[in-house]
Amino acid sequence: MFYNLTMKLESAGIIIGLRPFGERDMVAHIFTREFGMLAGMMKGAAVAKKNRPLVGQVGAASWNARLDSALGAFHWESSRNMAAPLMNDAETLAIVNSAFALIHALLPEREKYTFLYDRTIDLLDKIGNHFLKFGNEATTPPLGGVGARSCGPVGGQHNPEKRNTELALHQAQNLRKNMTSAEKLLWHYLKDNKMGYAFRKQCPINKYIADFVCLEKRLIIELDGEQHYEEGNRMHDVERTKILNGDGYRIIRFDNRQVFKDMDGVLRVIHEYLCPPTASRGAETTLALCDSPQGGSNSALITSELNEHLTTPPLGGVGAHGCGPVGGQDGFYKEDIHRLYLDWEIWLLRELGYALDLSRCSNCGRTDNLTHLSPRTGRAVCRTCAAPYDGRLFELPVDLDATKYFLNKIAQDQGGRALPHARQQVKG
Repeated sequence: MFYNLTMKLESAGIIIGLRPFGERDMVAHIFTREFGMLAGMMKGAAVAKKNRPLVGQVGAASWNARLDSALGAFHWESSRNMAAPLMNDAETLAIVNSAFALIHALLPEREKYTFLYDRTIDLLDKIGNHFLKFGNEATTPPLGGVGARSCGPVGGQHNPEKRNTELALHQAQNLRKNMTSAEKLLWHYLKDNKMGYAFRKQCPINKYIADFVCLEKRLIIELDGEQHYEEGNRMHDVERTKILNGDGYRIIRFDNRQVFKDMDGVLRVIHEYLCPPTASRGAETTLALCDSPQGGSNSALITSELNEHLTTPPLGGVGAHGCGPVGGQDGFYKEDIHRLYLDWEIWLLRELGYALDLSRCSNCGRTDNLTHLSPRTGRAVCRTCAAPYDGRLFELPVDLDATKYFLNKIAQDQGGRALPHARQQVKG
């Protein structure tokens, strides 16, 4: 039978669900980067001997339908099965199943969630010990330093704007095409002169490639992964910073987690470097920041009192007033499976409008001694303010029981549904 297909959507995607339809076909649910959740028929998928679709596969999806309301049909080309390395680990498989079930249950169809898609890819990358992106922060650190990727000598040592070599330009192009999730998120706020100045991404400077640079202000912004805290990499960072400082550049460093959890604080620091406060500006200035990628807007209040804290951010961007690692401010982030999944759920909550605010007490506004989380507002509470409500607040650090509570609230708000069974099986 011939169908006159009039609609076509194409995007990279992850198969998060398959169910049989008859003896030969299957109905697939694919989480795509450009169009969010899509559902459609896969003809002959149940009996396919080659390129058989499996849950966890990443690939290229083409969705076709005659009408917008029709189920449609998929053409699927798999590039890799990211769940395959996890088949021998029941606990990890349960976490992946939980993530897929939450996406299927809570996300509306055909609504774009680009950053959540990228975070999901990162989650699968890390827990499967595979990395899809060239230059991913978890790969072996380059020789020139960790944050600014080394590419060998580029131009003159004291003339970073000099014409770069073809090798450096090629590597910079690759890095631009394969930016990490944190880089993509921050770039949304820096591109198109949104901060009042032009920024370049993955820009060759001296023998390094900086994550972001404003040439007019001679300002470099670097995003650090967990490997930056290793002693050897710290030494490379120091050496790289000295060289770039000698070329007249100032460097701000942020931890990737700060970008995901305290974007307002990150942007405040960048703005202070671009436009240092002066006496003529008065004691207080309000800065309206750009719209967030998923709708809504952020705003930040910049006061002259912040300047003393923002002059020289240490490694990791502590000056960004970030909330620190979820689970407290002490110690470095440990990439165990549950921590990775917890971070993913916090990101999911943010995408669904339930962003947790761990930066200050919701009652008195203090930023220290934060010990609890309010189940009503999703905001931190200090020890003093939490005392009258003992037993009714979540204790920090945030754990999977807390995120489960907020996810359950979302499910209830979406029609009184229960959380998927796969999520119920994951323990905090």
